[in-house]
Amino acid sequence: MANEVKTGDGRLTTFVKRQIAKDRWLVDQDRVTDYTWNFFPSARSNLVGPEPALLAELKEKGMKVKVWLP
Repeated sequence: MANEVKTGDGRLTTFVKRQIAKDRWLVDQDRVTDYTWNFFPSARSNLVGPEPALLAELKEKGMKVKVWLP
């Protein structure tokens, strides 16, 4: 099992799309059994969680999502 850790409000950028593709590749190659993306509140803004487009992309690629509320 592997984890991605993000703070604040996650956005679906080109960089994040590449991260998701890499994570999916690791699962597909049996290097990890599954992946969880963890979202923690930003200390500055107190925002937390993925935007809807990012959440949809993560779910489509089979990633688990956990939002850690303050």
